[in-house]
Amino acid sequence: MKMLKKDRKQRVSGFTLLEMMVVIAIISILVAVLVPTVRNYLTRSRLHTANSQAKVLFNSMQTIMQEYEFRERGMKESAIYGAAKSGDLLLYVQNGTINKDQFGSGSVAASLDDDILGTNFDSAPASSIGARISRIYTDYLTTTWCVKVKDYSVQGVLCASSANTPYIGGYPLQPSVRGAQCEGVSLERLSSVTAADLDTYCTEAWKPAPAPVEETPAPAETPVPAPTESAEGLRMSDTAVFETAEPAKKYIGVEAALETALKHAEIEAADAEISGVYRTKDADGEAVYEVGFTSGDISYE
Repeated sequence: MKMLKKDRKQRVSGFTLLEMMVVIAIISILVAVLVPTVRNYLTRSRLHTANSQAKVLFNSMQTIMQEYEFRERGMKESAIYGAAKSGDLLLYVQNGTINKDQFGSGSVAASLDDDILGTNFDSAPASSIGARISRIYTDYLTTTWCVKVKDYSVQGVLCASSANTPYIGGYPLQPSVRGAQCEGVSLERLSSVTAADLDTYCTEAWKPAPAPVEETPAPAETPVPAPTESAEGLRMSDTAVFETAEPAKKYIGVEAALETALKHAEIEAADAEISGVYRTKDADGEAVYEVGFTSGDISYE
């Protein structure tokens, strides 16, 4: 007897094309949502770090300049400003090296000795500006920054992790987007900063805040005069001018009173002009109105 062998179908495990397309679509949606969020987070984080470093450099430089000002108060000449004891000191520092010629002759730094500035960190004297900042600011050798000092007072600092990064921080005016975009200032790289750019930044940083707009008070409402009492003791409105010693017949409602009075006098409504209306109550307490009107030269009451 021959044994018949039955072929068994082999089942291949895996994903169908439809399942793969659904998974890819879900991943694409998640990436589209997460990438901008992560990118914005990284931008804010880098700008926050750069702004914090700029604040530290601002305070460090201000401390050094105050020491110079106090020490040179009784001297005829300043080690930085000379006999004038005033001027603009603009410094550009990259990884611990001070480039005193970055801003040209507009800065007093161009005429200062290297011993005062501490141009090279390795050979800077302990009393130089560079050496003193490095003792206060621990990231001095890994940061690029520039500063403007006017008459011993620090006006502003721009700072970045490198000369070519777009993530530029500042103090006291702190950029909130890439490229140091503040009021009137837009810098893409610290390597391209000019004296005019730094001056504009400092001017905007110390610009007085706009005065608050005072709201114009609304005109006061003219008070409506309170109703007065007539000679007969009836309540009259402030516009009523009609009075009579012998009041006309009382009617419920002004329109009904006027219509009845005109009909009784046989006068058209277009030919009549109301001269007065006042209100009282009848014996039952109901509000009634008395009407006076004029037609031609005849007055009806």
